[in-house]
Amino acid sequence: MKAFSLVAGLLVAHGAAAARAYSNTGSKRQYDSESGPTIPSYYFDVPVDHFSSNTDTYKNRYYVNDTYYQTGGPVILQDMGEEGFTQSAAQTYMGGEDARSASMELAKQLHGIVIGWEHRYYGRSLPVEMDDDTYIPKQGLDGYKYLTVQQALEDVAYFANNFNKTDLADNKVIKSTASLDPYHTPWIFVGGSYPGSRAAWLRLTHPEIIYASWASSAPVQAQYDGSLYFDPIARALPKNCTNDFAAAAKYIDETFKSGTNSELSAMKYAYSAIFDYYGYSDESDFSDDYSDEVTAYAIGEAFSDLIAGGGQYQDAGAATTTQLICDYMEGFDVKGFKNGVADASSSKDILSVLEDLDGSGSNFPTDGVAASIDSNGDYYAFWAAIWAAYNFYQDDSYDDSYYRTVKRSKTPRVHKLRIPDAEEDSMMTDNYAWTWQTLQEVGYYQASNDSNNGESYPLLSDAFNTSSFRIELMESFEYYSYSDLSYSDFPTYLNNSWLESLGGWNIKASNVMFTNGEFDPWRAFSVATQESHAGAPNRTITQDVPACNKVSNGSDAFGIVYEGAVHASDLVWWPGIDGGQANLTKPLDDGVQLFLNAWSVWSKCFNASRDDIRNGKGVDGSGHGANGSTPSSGSGSGSGSGSSDNSDDKKNAASRANEVLGFASLGALVAGFFLI
Repeated sequence: MKAFSLVAGLLVAHGAAAARAYSNTGSKRQYDSESGPTIPSYYFDVPVDHFSSNTDTYKNRYYVNDTYYQTGGPVILQDMGEEGFTQSAAQTYMGGEDARSASMELAKQLHGIVIGWEHRYYGRSLPVEMDDDTYIPKQGLDGYKYLTVQQALEDVAYFANNFNKTDLADNKVIKSTASLDPYHTPWIFVGGSYPGSRAAWLRLTHPEIIYASWASSAPVQAQYDGSLYFDPIARALPKNCTNDFAAAAKYIDETFKSGTNSELSAMKYAYSAIFDYYGYSDESDFSDDYSDEVTAYAIGEAFSDLIAGGGQYQDAGAATTTQLICDYMEGFDVKGFKNGVADASSSKDILSVLEDLDGSGSNFPTDGVAASIDSNGDYYAFWAAIWAAYNFYQDDSYDDSYYRTVKRSKTPRVHKLRIPDAEEDSMMTDNYAWTWQTLQEVGYYQASNDSNNGESYPLLSDAFNTSSFRIELMESFEYYSYSDLSYSDFPTYLNNSWLESLGGWNIKASNVMFTNGEFDPWRAFSVATQESHAGAPNRTITQDVPACNKVSNGSDAFGIVYEGAVHASDLVWWPGIDGGQANLTKPLDDGVQLFLNAWSVWSKCFNASRDDIRNGKGVDGSGHGANGSTPSSGSGSGSGSGSSDNSDDKKNAASRANEVLGFASLGALVAGFFLI
């Protein structure tokens, strides 16, 4: 995600790095389908606070597509997570004429109904009133006190328990929802990125509600250090390229520590000219210069964005993003640059030298530009990267219109290639909501590790570190919302203790399929992580379907890693999309087939397991919770959370979660969640 400690002018100069995302933290790919079918939308009254006597409710938006429904089919809930579930998103994930989605493919095969669920504080599902000018709650940051992962999970549980009371007046197939509660009908949760984590967490905390989940690209390891995000990217790139990124980062740090005035001037001007004008604005000249305001952090941030392919790598893969940058870097004409610089009389003249280069002076050195030069290799690697940026941001493959649409917002890399529609006004509200979640609870600060411990690929500048990243998030919050905020208004530290209690990398949940792209940046935080150097386990990803309600022993996880693919590439496809693979529909096809294989096993146990849970026998009939734990002594009481009588649903929300997880007390379950 991103952090920002820059002056106002630079805050708008480099927003794309901040916009790379779990999402949160999903691959929120949407296609422009004005001619597609309109998906009926509804609103449901949900408690603002599930954990107090507060009786206030708000209206949460959801969509329903019952095209393939037949009696006995499951309810498939498609979660949108950290952005508004617009009509264009509904058409993409729930019935576009050209798009194919995992949820609709499952509905077609299983004769199910698909529900599209909007997360609280996003889109039109607002528990508190928002300010039309600042895009944050009218009562200030205190208005985010109901924006926690646990509150949002309870929303789904509450909705599912009461769905049998809804009236789908605008749908044509289903005449009554009376039998569609989780007790009579199995519910399947589908999500990618942050919604993928929600898929796993909901099955873990509410197995009486969610019977099975498809958790795509789910970064279940919520933590402060997000530097691991860049490791899968590095694995997708050739060694000469990663060597030069590392050399350029070293040059940035050393120049700001001990460089000459002329070296600093040239570096700062290169940043302010290329990364601002060629990367993030409509201007295409080097006439404006505010290089005196440029910091080491700003330059380090800009280079992190290069590594992430201008913010597009995680969705499109390396071939059309970072690999292009690598090709420009390794084709850098070192000799031509040397000759040109020798005749340059100022920093601005160096930019003219870059414009005149054609990339014909190098034959792609095996170990990189820096290693191919006897001395000052880091210096030439830096200018090779600048030249690559100059070319890449003018390349037809790069489209920065998305970042302009969101006003270059400083939100974490999570909102992906989002196509604006009639609800564009909610995009800034969404951005602030997710920024708050990263500051309060989920983290993922995508910058260099402050101590440099555990980094297997040191590609980032030390100046662009996680501590500064978090500060930048807070400062950008104030800058872009035009609000009078101070550091004391924000959480003093990341409070992820409850999420850690769910297992993180070691999460164990039955009836969950975990999927990842081989080179997905968020794989680093998923069960398929390869980051053993950072303390992550080395779990085997197996396609052997586990028995229904069987929890992993911790050494493996059921699912699939798609060869060559990137972020959440299995959830949606339409003509023209690129997910890093030659066969673009393969992740979706393979994922659907594997889940259907699993469903053929898991569905047979639904009737027995629903009664076992409600009779205090756990999810497996032997007294175990969804994570394999032994329930607390109170678990046998049975709250009736899946029944049609939900009058006590709100007051028992916390105790139900306590029971199924096997925690001894509510205090242990929600520790640290209500600091603000």
